[in-house]
Amino acid sequence: MYKFFELRKDLNADTIPPNKCCYAKAKSLTVQDDYFGEHALTDTFIVSCALCDPDSSHLLTTDSRLLESELLKRIEKDMRANNERNRRLRITAEI
Repeated sequence: MYKFFELRKDLNADTIPPNKCCYAKAKSLTVQDDYFGEHALTDTFIVSCALCDPDSSHLLTTDSRLLESELLKRIEKDMRANNERNRRLRITAEI
């Protein structure tokens, strides 16, 4: 965990608190994919916060389900197309 905070500091990364977009996006994820609603509620909020921050660029995770999620890729792409995001969000295990 210490390495995570050191990396966050080195990257000058920030996190946003949940807002209305985060809650709406989390609810949408749980409806569209049972995995998010039944097994990964914390992950759902983390992902929704990253998606709803229009300037976020990376979501670091080692969770293969998130790394390979076609649903998340489609939602992120749709959000960019609808001008809800300013840049592409890369869900990745490393920078």
